[in-house]
Amino acid sequence: MLAKLRHLTALTAALAIAATSCTTDHDRLLARAYAEAASNEAQIRSMVESYEGADRHMAELMTIAMIGQGTLTGAGMDSIEAIYTKAAGHRDLTPEEAEAGRKFATMPMQRTSDLTTLTADQLRGHIDDTRRLRACRKWNAALTDEQAAELLMPYRMGNEPLSDWRGPYRQWLAPTEDSIAALDNAVDAARIVSAFIGACPYSDLLQTPHRSALRLLEAPIGFCREDCDRTAYAMRAMGIPVSVDMMPVSPDNGGSHRWNVVYDNHDGIYRMFDNLRFPPTRDSIHYDLRRKGKVYRMTFGPQLERLEKYAGVHDAPPLLLHPRLKDVTAEYFGHNRAEVEVSGDGNVYLGIFTGHAFTPVDIARRSGGRAVFTDIEPEVIFFPVRSASGRYEQCGWPFMLTADGRVHSFEPRTEETQSVSLTRKFPRRFHLVERMSTLIGCRIQAAPTAAGPWRDIHRIEQTPAHSYCRIPLDKPLREHYIRIIKDTPGNAMIASLTASRDSVGADPIPASVAGRAAADGRYSNIVDSDILSWAPLQPDCGDMIVKFDSDSDITNLFLVAHNDDNFVLPGQEYELVYFTDRGVKSLGRKMSDGFSIGFTAPANAVMVLRNLTKGREEQVFVWGADGRQLFNIDLRGHTR
Repeated sequence: MLAKLRHLTALTAALAIAATSCTTDHDRLLARAYAEAASNEAQIRSMVESYEGADRHMAELMTIAMIGQGTLTGAGMDSIEAIYTKAAGHRDLTPEEAEAGRKFATMPMQRTSDLTTLTADQLRGHIDDTRRLRACRKWNAALTDEQAAELLMPYRMGNEPLSDWRGPYRQWLAPTEDSIAALDNAVDAARIVSAFIGACPYSDLLQTPHRSALRLLEAPIGFCREDCDRTAYAMRAMGIPVSVDMMPVSPDNGGSHRWNVVYDNHDGIYRMFDNLRFPPTRDSIHYDLRRKGKVYRMTFGPQLERLEKYAGVHDAPPLLLHPRLKDVTAEYFGHNRAEVEVSGDGNVYLGIFTGHAFTPVDIARRSGGRAVFTDIEPEVIFFPVRSASGRYEQCGWPFMLTADGRVHSFEPRTEETQSVSLTRKFPRRFHLVERMSTLIGCRIQAAPTAAGPWRDIHRIEQTPAHSYCRIPLDKPLREHYIRIIKDTPGNAMIASLTASRDSVGADPIPASVAGRAAADGRYSNIVDSDILSWAPLQPDCGDMIVKFDSDSDITNLFLVAHNDDNFVLPGQEYELVYFTDRGVKSLGRKMSDGFSIGFTAPANAVMVLRNLTKGREEQVFVWGADGRQLFNIDLRGHTR
């Protein structure tokens, strides 16, 4: 990782010099590329000089884009690819595969430079293919050379091993050719290809360099990066102009995320999409259920304007100075401006709270005691931060740009307090809602034996508001066998079925799986006392039946959906803190005796609820006028 950062810093500095040179950027960078090619310069020059006119321009753009590009390889990556190949077709790696992969990921890797290793013939293949696809696809007729160089011609996505991927991907996608050949809009073509390839099976257990195009074709597995890379290869092989956009830090969960965009040739708008929930569409840019804060496009060629703008910044995280990032936030939320008061000296950054620290996602323009941020997502809580002793600390009040363009400063009104009743320390993101919604249609039944006779005691009609869904009982249950069946499509994702001697599930009755499924341990996770383990209710694999071992009647019954364990639970200690302009202040610590916990807090405060007993996930929220917690994900549409 340190070697990668050193390479990135050196590349950024070199490109910044080119950006401030009196010679034209294009000529200066082309000369630098030839110099970086060293003994391979003849190959690169012969490739460029074999073209004339527009093709010559494309070849030069290709050469400039190669500056700093290269491959990370090593024996460890070869071993990881063998694991992925074995796991192909599965949803995720086994614990044993993941452990082995993490060991392989620590093995030494070597970097090779594209300019010093690629041949003229290899590069001509990509240029010639781009020329052909610009000519045969109607939607590419108006693409500029620069657009084609970014959206069709790139031969790599990151630092992956290179391969001759265009032909194999076209062969895979051949069944879509007749459907897209007559189309005149790239978005329509992208929708057909997206539906054909589907989403890449998800796994985030291993952090590695980018995977090669052919490996992704043979063994598609990975997180959003791999899904975007495979999609870009597929689209570009079919002549569909696409790129990858990303948010460096999510205001919802503190992680990063990336997705694909397709260039709409009818109106010049980039349309975001994925292959699972949001297929390419010509509707206006849609909300994909994620708050973004700042959005950057990952480009093939260097972004000299950005490098020149931040040439004097030295204490920013490397990502913000990456030479191949383009700020496209305005494409999603329009141009805007937020000016805030700040303290101290030095550069000011746009900070997002990521649990226990701040992560900068943009650099402000500073004028004395004020900092100006441009093009940010409205209705998101940000913090002005500065570098201090290797980390980033607040240098002003939390703030938000409202939907109508006003800057709202979250300066707590300590003289005006309010009672808050809190149920979570982390937002209810759409993944969680989807999991909990799988309980809809579940019928809970009781019987005196595992063979019945069964009677209904409750049916779940809507998504539970809490992880612990309390089953209402008209009277105590004398039967000690409980069965769950589902009369709606799809498997229910169940973490546990619990009977308790108390009203909050803190004193559970011993339980075991009964019936036919007990023999193979299929549903053992629902009685293991681990709220994060779960089992899918699969009717074709035997009934989900639990036996409760007690001599007394059952008075309290809880069904727990697969969840993130970020709800308030009884018997755990919590602390509520709020942000000043320099850090946080505590509002006290309490032990919870139920599924919510109350505090007294100042009005207009940004707060964080910490679980001191267990868990690490936490995010900022405010107390809404409607009397509930509003995390960033909940603020959308609330500030007009």
